Amino acid sequence: MNILITGASGFIGGLLLEVLKGKNYNIVGTVLTGRANSDDCKVIRIDLSNKSEASNFFFENKFDIIFHFAAFISPKLNEENPSKAELYNVGVTKNIIDGINKNCHLIFLSTDKVFDGSVDSPDEETLVAPCCLYGKLKYDCEKLIKNKIDSHHIFRLPIVHSLGSLNSSSFIDKSILSIESGNSISIYSNIKRSFLRIDELIKLLFTTIENNNYGTYHIGTKDMSYYDRLIQILDEKKIDSTGLIDKEIGNVIPEKQNLNTTKARNIFGFEFS
Repeated sequence: MNILITGASGFIGGLLLEVLKGKNYNIVGTVLTGRANSDDCKVIRIDLSNKSEASNFFFENKFDIIFHFAAFISPKLNEENPSKAELYNVGVTKNIIDGINKNCHLIFLSTDKVFDGSVDSPDEETLVAPCCLYGKLKYDCEKLIKNKIDSHHIFRLPIVHSLGSLNSSSFIDKSILSIESGNSISIYSNIKRSFLRIDELIKLLFTTIENNNYGTYHIGTKDMSYYDRLIQILDEKKIDSTGLIDKEIGNVIPEKQNLNTTKARNIFGFEFS
């Protein structure tokens, strides 16, 4: 089975590459500017936003499954660079779809930011209302995939983090690392989000290889504050944070953003912790 991972140098793509390369698959990863561990698999540096490069790549390489993670992921940078955001989210996705067979199995990572927080616990049938440009562009990618690729899994993700990883850009991971080093941090106690541990995401992604329950899925925990999530992880790791955490009241819109994950839990049998 030939498997492609776009964005193989990223937090999620890099870890999935490590997991899959030990299995009986032919793995290819693509990177743009970063680096990925290329032991036991091929990693190609390519600009998938370039239509000609992408077309030639998919003409020369045929894949059974594509994990499409390459994206311009920072919501803040999307707002500051709308043309670049469009190119590296929608443009890349369109070039991939144009280059592959419609029977190829495509797994795509979207975002909870396709919602603006006005509906509590939106499910997969809730009317989309993006809260920012990043959410809009991810939804544009969803529509491209749904219109052209029959065999697809679209996962709308909340905040993804590890248990304190240097490779993560998540505030949760950065906070864990700071506290482990004895440094104090401030964290929102009123802003609520859903969260997702990367090990649970990788396990779910691995199961999609042999799964034909195609469609869109919401995944993640029940909503909790950033503070409560951090305390949960610190307790699990038995890290003493006495005197190192200051609760802060944040002025962030939306104040609460969560997802109804019933469908994913029923289909995949996952509980998100």
